[in-house]
Parts: sequence; C-alpha cells; structure tokens
Amino acid sequence: MGGKNNLASYEMKALATTPCVGYIEGYYGRLPSWAMRTELLEQLHHHGMSSYFYAPKEDPQHRLHWREPYSEHWRDDFKRWCAVAQKLSINTIAGIAPGLDFNFKHVNGGEDLAALVDKAQQFLDDGATSIALLMDDINRQFNAIDNNVQFEGQAHAMLANVLSEQIGCAIYVVPRVYAKELKHESVDYAQHFVQNLNNRHVIFHCGTHIVSQSTESNHFNDYAQAGHRIVVWDNLYANDYCPRRLFVGPWTGRSQMKEIMLNPTGMPATDALLLDIMAFTFNSDDADLAHRQALDKHVVPEQFLAVARYFSHPPFGDIPNNQKNHPVATDKLLDALEFLLWKWKTPLSREWYPYLFGLKHDLHIASATLPQIRIRKTQLEPLASALIKS
Repeated sequence: MGGKNNLASYEMKALATTPCVGYIEGYYGRLPSWAMRTELLEQLHHHGMSSYFYAPKEDPQHRLHWREPYSEHWRDDFKRWCAVAQKLSINTIAGIAPGLDFNFKHVNGGEDLAALVDKAQQFLDDGATSIALLMDDINRQFNAIDNNVQFEGQAHAMLANVLSEQIGCAIYVVPRVYAKELKHESVDYAQHFVQNLNNRHVIFHCGTHIVSQSTESNHFNDYAQAGHRIVVWDNLYANDYCPRRLFVGPWTGRSQMKEIMLNPTGMPATDALLLDIMAFTFNSDDADLAHRQALDKHVVPEQFLAVARYFSHPPFGDIPNNQKNHPVATDKLLDALEFLLWKWKTPLSREWYPYLFGLKHDLHIASATLPQIRIRKTQLEPLASALIKS
C-alpha cells in the first residue's frame, strides 16, 4: 500500500488547478492575529492571488503538539476566517506537521495515523479547501519500519498517500529535502519520495537553496521529472533565521515560476508591503521600478533609499562588490537614520524601528565611534565582549 499504482484505483478529489500564488504563514517567531490573516486575504483578493497556506510554526497544535485537537474557540475563529476566504475566492491550504515524532509503525493504521486523519478532516470540515503535510525541519535520522518500507523518502510519500486516501482528496506535501542544498544529507531521498508519491499530490520546494537567489524550472528537476506539480516556497524575505535583520528589496529572479508563494516575516505592515512588491513585479518588466512603486504606496520616505542596501537581500554566497568595504557612518546615512527613527511615524516605521536602530549602532561600531559603555548597553554580552576585545 502507498505506491502510485496502488492508489490509482480509488476516487480522489483533485486539487484546484488554479496556479498557487499567495502567502505562506510558515515562519518561526511570530503568530499573526485573525485580524491580520483576514487583511492578508483581502490583499490577496485585491491582487488576484489565489492561495493562503496556513502552516505557522508557532501554533503548537500545528507542529510541536500536532496530536492535540484545537479548542472549540479556535475552531470558531478558523471557520469564520475560512468563510471570508471562500467569499474572496481564496484557496486555504491547512498544514499539519507531524514529522518531529510521528510513529511510522502507524503509517497503515494506528493511533498516530488516526490523530493525523482526524486533524486533517477537522480542517476540511471547518472550511479549509485543501490539506498540506509538512515534513520539513526534522531530524534526518530514520529507522526502517520493515522490509517493505526501508527509506525515509519512501515513508514520507507513503504517509502522504495514506492520509489522502483516508480524507478522500489529493494534498500538498513539503518533503524533508525541500531545497537542493539539503540533498547532501540524504542523496536518495528525492528519488524514493517521488517514486512512491501519487502524482496527484503537489510538492512545495524552495529551489537550489532554502533562501534561493533565483528560481528556475530546472532547479526542481529532482521532483518535477517524475511528473509532480511544483509550487515554489519562497523564503527571499524570511528573517526568522536571522531575526536581527530585515529584507525588503526588489523581488528578483522569480519571473519563470508561475506557481510561487511568499513566506515572509509575520509583521503585518511589512508583509503587506512585501505582497505588494511581489504583485507589482508580476505585472512589470522592471523589478526595481515595481519595488519603488510599492515603497511609494506604503509611504516609505525617500530617506530610506540612503540605507536601503542594508535591507535589500540576504547574501547569496559571494559578497557583492558594493558591500566588501566596511560600512562608513557618513553624515548622509546618519541623517537619513535620524529622520527615519524620529520623524517617520506609521505602522511600518514602528515595525522597522529596531532594525533601523540596529543599523545605526552597527555603523557607529564599524566606524569605531560607539563608546564602550554604549556597546555594553546595546549589544548582548557575548557580542559586546568580542567587539570590545577587537
């Protein structure tokens, strides 16, 4: 049970064929309110985007305590939110992430499979239009279940197949090897995964890296060659892995992919800006112009342009030529920061305040103009000690 041929005989509700474009609530560190989620639905609708992927790492019942059912109060909120999404024609993908401790001895029946099916069915009953199984960010150690299930990728595909059979519909799946840079951990994972995964299921994948500089169709060959539909999980603006940093630069290197969803920051005003950057870029041949149009829409002052390079993109391997020299606390930079910190007052400015102030400190530290007492006050002790010693 679990292979492609074995699943061909039963009726399974197919996933929507509308291209998946939209928002992924898939980051660590922040848990949006229902009000923010509703505002995001309205923005997706405004831009003609199709999908919202509910997969918050900070929801205990999604990941850490996935077996626990949601409370009636939570379910009422979820039902109301899904009703709004339905009115706006937004596909709501509800994710479950059991990979931390799922007992694969239960993959064909048992308590863990029953808990997983119950939660998926509850999501569907409460208004979600589709289900996603997430096996990302888990320990790569895997013990063979028996002679029929010996490989991790095989087991993950089998779980996806059995879950979909139980709930009667195809699902979205995030494999453990969800970027090419993870392939070295398990060279044969993708092969075993796609050989056993029913072709009706859709795979989320990040591309060459967890945070990819660009996404092109050939970056997904390990999964797409087997005939599976691929949706890009885009971490370009994610900062949960570096929470002292903020990335709000142009949305570049993604023009080839028609199915792509953004996993951003969890900050309401920032994510609204980032969705606008994405939407404007979809409709433009000039990513820089689209970026500037989005900044203007959100009333970002022109002073931000003086410091924008520090908030553009994460580094992708080599350090760009314009960032090889140590930053200098020029009067122009410091004047721009003073304006942004003290004279710009919007929801966006309040979200960016710690990052702007952090840049101010960094510029003074790099220029050796921040007194030691200020270093001690503004930096955590390990970094402060290292800076003072150097």
